[in-house]
This record gives sequence, structure tokens and C-alpha cells, in this order.
Amino acid sequence: MRPLFAASLALVLAGCPKTQAPEASAAAEAASGEATPASPDAVVGDWIGDLVIPGASLRLALHITGDDDLAATLDSPDQGGFGIPASSVTFSGDQLRVEVAALGATYEAKAVDGALDGTFSQGGGSFELRLERGSYDAPSRPQEPEQPLPYTVEDVSIAVEDHALAGTLTLPEGDGPFPAVVLITGSGPQDRDEAIMGHRPFYVLADRLTRAGIAVLRTDDRGVGASTGDFGAATTVDFADDATAAMAWLRARDETAKVGFLGHSEGGMVAPLADPEANPDFHVLFAAPGIPIVELMLEQQEAVAMSMGVPEEQAKADRDKRRRGLELLAMGDSPEVREELRAMIAEAPEAAALPPEAIEQTLDTQLSPWWTFFTGHDPAESLGAIDTPVLAIWGSLDVQVLAESNRAGLEASVDSELLTTKVYEGLNHLFQSAETGSVAEYATIEETLSEQVMTDVSTWILENAH
Repeated sequence: MRPLFAASLALVLAGCPKTQAPEASAAAEAASGEATPASPDAVVGDWIGDLVIPGASLRLALHITGDDDLAATLDSPDQGGFGIPASSVTFSGDQLRVEVAALGATYEAKAVDGALDGTFSQGGGSFELRLERGSYDAPSRPQEPEQPLPYTVEDVSIAVEDHALAGTLTLPEGDGPFPAVVLITGSGPQDRDEAIMGHRPFYVLADRLTRAGIAVLRTDDRGVGASTGDFGAATTVDFADDATAAMAWLRARDETAKVGFLGHSEGGMVAPLADPEANPDFHVLFAAPGIPIVELMLEQQEAVAMSMGVPEEQAKADRDKRRRGLELLAMGDSPEVREELRAMIAEAPEAAALPPEAIEQTLDTQLSPWWTFFTGHDPAESLGAIDTPVLAIWGSLDVQVLAESNRAGLEASVDSELLTTKVYEGLNHLFQSAETGSVAEYATIEETLSEQVMTDVSTWILENAH
């Protein structure tokens, strides 16, 4: 499902009155005139500061790397958001501009006296943000592998029509050929490690699978990291095309034998959609949807609200109110749909504080091609067409893709002779050992991915890929 961090930050800022920092006008003036060249050293490095908004103060950390070609990631430690990739970084004269498409956010600043003075803009709101060189104590992630690694690591590029997927192939020791798997990320702009809230689940999983004798290919989503293409214009069907190309590329390697998909969350929906063209030898589905997406999202919103302390009665009432909005999204963009959605937004108590442009930006996002396809999709048809072994697993504390309803959906769709399902007690959507399953726990848990899950999955793949 789409990362909740991105949504939560957007909602915090969108509800605040718009202000204009003086640095923003300075940046605009500099952009219109001739800028004095400056060394990237002025902005490369780690930066941290406090974003002060009405009623809250959030630490934001910006990590800028590179020489002439700059890249950056954004952290919001107080919200458990880490490693969010910038979609664009430019530095000209003394003016820095960082765009983070995943959040619909922009940071424009002037490099002066060893600091960055500027404006953070998102959701129709603009707020002063001064960043100074520094860092914070990153959370412990003890499962991440340490160098040297006992297997081959290869950076790869896979051509897909008008773009290319950049990725990493890990090959076990020995001559092979090896069972192999293509990892498919969940919703939102994801890098090859599926980095989220300080964790790198696919990095850890690829390491464990490769050590067990399985070749693993993982890629940045189109338009993310080193991959080219337009993420924002893509739908789940487009991601299935990318998965199909990755499968064909991996199957063509001399080192691989049987090749399958391993998809997490929306990736577990992408894999069955890609199945007819890719012809995988097996599927591993982590927290995959098994019911119509409108129903899944209503369940998700209710469960997330309750995990945050909302009384059950209120959460259920809110769920009923949201149904019509999701049904409208599934209809696609039209003047009639926009009018009804706009009226629904206007009824919300917090709507009075939203500038008109923020409401229109929200409508543009929610009526994108991705949302239209996603909310209108029922996984049953593509799941029912699978004719190879399937392992489908969930966590009992998952509040994003609830275990029992989606398990029942898969069991009703996939041939029982091909399907193995399991619900792991005490694990959340990321397959971490959790207390409540709340999204707020993701960043605070040191475990990135259950060791038992990784052992079970590697064993199943080895048994079903020979």
C-alpha cells in the first residue's frame, strides 16, 4: 500500500495556513538573474534542522551526495520516515532546490555562512526551514549484512521500452545454475532495498536468500534512484510490465534455473498481473491483497485508526463515510467526480484551513491513473489464472493488509493444490515482531524482517524450484 509516512506528512502540512519566507523571494530573484558558480561542496553532506509548523516541530534531515550530478534523501526522524529519495537536486550560484516527488514537497534554500536558509513547501503551505550541518543517531538495524559478503554482487541495468531499471543482482557462491527470484516492491516510489522508516527489508531479504543458495534480482522502481522513466504516470499494470522485463532478463542469465516472483504488498498484486507474460515458475506473496481494493482500503483505514487509539465505534462509522469517496476514485477523473469529491472534502472540519490550491492538488493526486486503476481493481481474476506453486503469507498484526480477509480471498481464487498460506502471529505489515502492528512502531522496532519468515521462504523456494 502507498507509504503512510508520505500521506501523514502531507496531511500535517496541508492543513496549515500558507506563509511565505523571505528566502523564497530571494531564491526566485536569483533564478531570474545570472547566478555565480559555486562548488557543490557548499551543499554536499548531512544537514538537519527543525521544521516549525502550527502546533508541531519536526526534525528534518537532508543528505546530499555527488559532485556535478547531485542526489539527496530526506529523513523525518520524528515521523519514522527515512531515506525518502529526492526526485531532483539542483545547485546554481548559492541557490539549492530539492524536489521530493514522493511527498509533493520542495525545499528551496540559499547556502550562506555554512548553513542552508530557505523554505519547505508542501500541500499549499510554505514554511521557513534552516538546516545546519549535522546528523542524529540513526536507529539500530542489526540484521543488515556486514562486508565482506560471501557472494557476488553485480550492478545491472534492464531495458524496458522507453526507460531502464537499475538494480542489483546477487549470486550465491558456486557455479550454479541457481533458483532465482525477482523482488517486487510495495506501493509508492521505492528503491531496490524497499527502504522505509530506516529499514531496508529487501536488502536484508536478498542477503538471506542469496546465502541460502538463491539468486536475487532487486531494482529501483521506474523513475526512482538510478532507474529512468516516469513513476508518477505509471499504474500497477505498468509496474507489471517492469516485473515482466526483469523476469525475462533474469531468466536469460546462465547462472539461473527456475525463476519466480516475490512481491510485497502491492508487489503481491503486481506479480499475478505480470504472470501471463512473465510465466514465472513460482510466486511468493508477502501481505498480498486478496479482496477488492476498495474493501481492503476500508479495512485498512479502520484498522489503522484503531491502532492509533480511535474508538472502534468511531472507526467503523468513519469507514462507512469513506466508502463513497473510494468508489468515486475508482470511477476515474471527470468533472462530475471532481465536483462530488470536492464537496466531500468541504464537509470535513479541517477543510476551512485548506487553501483552494491544496484541495485541487489533493484531487489531482487522488484521481491519478495509479489511484484509478488501484481502487477499481479486484485481484481475484489474476490470482485465479496462476498455475504454478504459490506461497502467500501475512502477519497477524498487519493493519495495512489484514491477514484473515485477504487470506480467504486468495484461498478462494488460487487452486488449492498449488497454494500454501500462513499467518505469522505477532508480525506486522513489514513482517517485524510487533506489539500492536501500528505504523508508528515500524521505525522504533530494531528488527527489519523476521528471521523465521526468511528461513521459511528460502526453504520453500528451494523445495519448489527444483
